[in-house]
Amino acid sequence: MQPSLPDDLISIAESYGVDLKYINFEVTETAAIPTEMLRHLMTTLISHGATFSVDDFGTGYSNIIRLANMPFSIIKIDKSILWNYFKTRDDLVPRIYEMLNIEGYNLVTEGVETDEMHLWLRDVAHCKYEQGYLYSKPIDEDNFKKYLSEHNCRPISAPVKKPSPAGESMAAM
Repeated sequence: MQPSLPDDLISIAESYGVDLKYINFEVTETAAIPTEMLRHLMTTLISHGATFSVDDFGTGYSNIIRLANMPFSIIKIDKSILWNYFKTRDDLVPRIYEMLNIEGYNLVTEGVETDEMHLWLRDVAHCKYEQGYLYSKPIDEDNFKKYLSEHNCRPISAPVKKPSPAGESMAAM
């Protein structure tokens, strides 16, 4: 709700040497942010390379008009949609995936717990990205750091110091 938020986020990313093209901001569908304010925040950060996803699609303020009026590139489909489909086999759910795919969104389905869910998402719903207990339960900070270390990822812990022009010249000699 702060008008300076986009500039503050850009400044923070720059101070840590993080290119915003590596940052995706999730907007939860239960967030009641005024449309114009959200659109301004999104377009400013998108112009600097960031992307936006709508989280928990299918709950809260979720509707097609909101999607059409906002520059989301990723739709995270709430687990309740998937779980309901596997209880009822309702024809509406595959149609939702089809529509979102046609519109060109990158889809992430939450709550994937079984191979059957994974295969349906891959083969029928054409959903490229999944998250859920089938892949990993939530992990604490220590285990996350261990994972990063084991997979040669560098956690960002301090601002990156940029060398001065004089330092760059000396290093090149």
